[in-house]
Amino acid sequence: MLVNNFKAMNWVHEHRDKPISLKVILDLHRIVTENTLEGDDVYFSGKLRNGKVFVGNSHEGVRHDLIEQSILEAITLTTQNARYVPPLINAILTHYLIAYIHPFFDGNGRTARALFYFTAMRNDLDYVQLLSVSAYLKEHGKQYEKAFEKVVENDLDVTYFIDFCLDSIHSALEAVSKKVEYLLRIHELRKKTELSDNQIGLLQRMALHRFRVISTEEYASQIGKSREIARQELKALTELKLLQEEKQSKKFVYRINKDRLEDLIGEK
Repeated sequence: MLVNNFKAMNWVHEHRDKPISLKVILDLHRIVTENTLEGDDVYFSGKLRNGKVFVGNSHEGVRHDLIEQSILEAITLTTQNARYVPPLINAILTHYLIAYIHPFFDGNGRTARALFYFTAMRNDLDYVQLLSVSAYLKEHGKQYEKAFEKVVENDLDVTYFIDFCLDSIHSALEAVSKKVEYLLRIHELRKKTELSDNQIGLLQRMALHRFRVISTEEYASQIGKSREIARQELKALTELKLLQEEKQSKKFVYRINKDRLEDLIGEK
């Protein structure tokens, strides 16, 4: 699923100028469900369902013979509304409407969330690509489901769903802000050490992916320098105990020493 989400975001980047359409929705569903469906559902990747589907105990998806018509009406509502709707709210509404229609046997949530990114980015809200909104929704899955239920319980007042999504976006923004502050603190090591910009950049990348390892060859390729220069820079980081050297198969690789890094930048 992670690979599919990555592919979906790349697709959104490449096709963000397209108007939202049934084909766009089907394409996104095909991408996010590739190699993840089971049983007979595998035949419906990128295809509308031809039967009933239930969401929990409280909602039945739109009748299958009305799905295409419902999607077209949702697109008209969100793209040709006479009243001004802020682009971010519009993207959330698109998310909600597709999830409500539930046009697929499986992968509806993933498709609706991918469509949120697509709708937001085609309205120049590029910052959303930095946000892991899906991670927040997964972490607060019960609240996510409850947001849909509240809409139905309150005469289809979608404000409840919008409110939840705005909270999730705010939390995602805070998470990104903390990462940026963390990376800036790492950059401050330039004042305390004689590390190069390349070494600082490596520490920043590896600090965000603490289980990642890197070889001398990979680092040399990243910085566009010789293997010997790369080896010397990695050795210097090892001597500062910012990297740990370990052997994998027949070669040495390097892993971030996050405790030492956080001691130096005052995170603890």
